[in-house]
Amino acid sequence: MKHYRHQITINAVTQTLNEFGDPVETWAELDTVWGLVLPVSGGEVVEAGQTVTREKVSIEIYYLSTVTTKHQVVFGDKTYQIDYIENVNNLNRWMKLNCTETV
Repeated sequence: MKHYRHQITINAVTQTLNEFGDPVETWAELDTVWGLVLPVSGGEVVEAGQTVTREKVSIEIYYLSTVTTKHQVVFGDKTYQIDYIENVNNLNRWMKLNCTETV
C-alpha cells in the first residue's frame, strides 16, 4: 500500500449564472484526495509583457475513473491544469496526473 502525504482537491468546471442572468463558467470541488506531489520542472515564460514562473508537477493518486484532463488540481495555494493522465501499469489502482501550474 502506498503512503500519500499531500491532500489535494480536484475541481471541475461548472456553469452558473451571474447577477445579470448570463451563464459563466466557474470551478467547483469534485473531490478531495490524498496524493504525492513531485516537482518535475519549472521555468519562466513571458505573458502580456510580464515574466511568469510556471511549475510542472507529477501528482500520484489512487485511481479515480472520474478524473479527466478537463479538471484542475489545487494543492496548497497553487492551481494546476491536468495535461496528461497515466493509469500506472494499466491496473486501475494508481494514476499519475502530469500538470502545469496556472496563473
